[in-house]
Amino acid sequence: MTADPRITSINTIHELGLISVEERDDALDELEQHQIDLDDPQLAGLELDLLQANPSLIDTLAWLLTTQVLPADRLRQTLQTLPAHHAGDALSRRRDLIEQTLRHVHQAALKILYDEDLIDPWLRDAAGDSLPAGQLVASPVDALLLIVNQGKLTAKQFNALLARTRSGGSGLAVIIVHATAKRLAKQRPWLARLVTPGRHWLGLIGLPALLAAIVWSQTHDHDVPDCDSGMAQERIAGLLPSFKPGDISEAGYNPRRRIRACIVSAQSGAAQASQGYTIAASIKNDWYDIALAWPELLTARFGKLDKNGDFLRSGVPLGRDAMLAAFRTASAGISGEWSPPGAVHDQLSYTVSHDPAVSIDDLEPLGPCRAVRTGMRYACPVLVALHAERRELLRGEFTLERDAAGQPWAMSSRFASELARARATEN
Repeated sequence: MTADPRITSINTIHELGLISVEERDDALDELEQHQIDLDDPQLAGLELDLLQANPSLIDTLAWLLTTQVLPADRLRQTLQTLPAHHAGDALSRRRDLIEQTLRHVHQAALKILYDEDLIDPWLRDAAGDSLPAGQLVASPVDALLLIVNQGKLTAKQFNALLARTRSGGSGLAVIIVHATAKRLAKQRPWLARLVTPGRHWLGLIGLPALLAAIVWSQTHDHDVPDCDSGMAQERIAGLLPSFKPGDISEAGYNPRRRIRACIVSAQSGAAQASQGYTIAASIKNDWYDIALAWPELLTARFGKLDKNGDFLRSGVPLGRDAMLAAFRTASAGISGEWSPPGAVHDQLSYTVSHDPAVSIDDLEPLGPCRAVRTGMRYACPVLVALHAERRELLRGEFTLERDAAGQPWAMSSRFASELARARATEN
């Protein structure tokens, strides 16, 4: 009878002295339990953390870490004490196996962050190349925490990511970002106010958070309410008490993130305008979050989805988050007079509160960026919502740049003139 390659691999890890007898037995028990779970019809469809049929030693050691059969502290201790027990090729083999596994687990965590639209390709690649030797990043929460602590994501960028995830992220993305904020709040005072107390899931970190999110997303398969549902109309009436809703239409639906985009005509006296809003599934029981938004932004964002029904990665190669952070940073230095024409959007459109004379509420890239200097300077077509003396939605091409050291993207010195040109074009 042929031996199970998974058992053979676990035994090899034990023979190398990287796990104890008890941990080996726990791993075999875990393997057996996973097979039982696979045969359980009540668990059908769940993404179980399985060890593949013919695993490499790296796959097996990574599986032991992610299932927490092998505690992270134990592996770090083993790595530090290897020279006391081994030398030459024996030492190199064990050390290389651990280091390659740490990189493998880190890359898997970064992939989840990328798939959940929490980091862009540039940040994913930069983070993947900067894992400190011997450091274990066993979950997306650990990976995002490391990115912030290394300065690859600034305070403003993380703040923007937290706000965006709250308003429209998937259940898994919400848990990852809030769990990261929970841990960062202990290190950085500016984050303490961003974490809402009293929600039990904010205390979840690392792998338990992922398990909770996966189970939630797999088991909550009920539909997001329609745009014209009674619940949605009641909430919109509460958000816009002085306006009378008219015709309601759907701008799009993202099944992966379970977000529905809607547009409603509204009237206040003689003024008429359209107002957009989103209905998003929440991880708070069966509640739904409704947020107001510019209709044009929703049309651009939901108008084209990928083959999985998710948002297209817009503004490549920079990505929407990097562009939004750059816009908000640059807008803090702009002042000037903006003559208000009395648009109804002053009453209708949502905004994030900002202190600068000009603040950027939201933006949506309208296509890929044009390389002016590959890797360092790009011109990007953007739909941007700003708030000065009034709220405006502008369309234009804006230049973003960074230096050869790979610092975060920033608006070029032409930002003020490009903003003025976009506003002149709209008017």
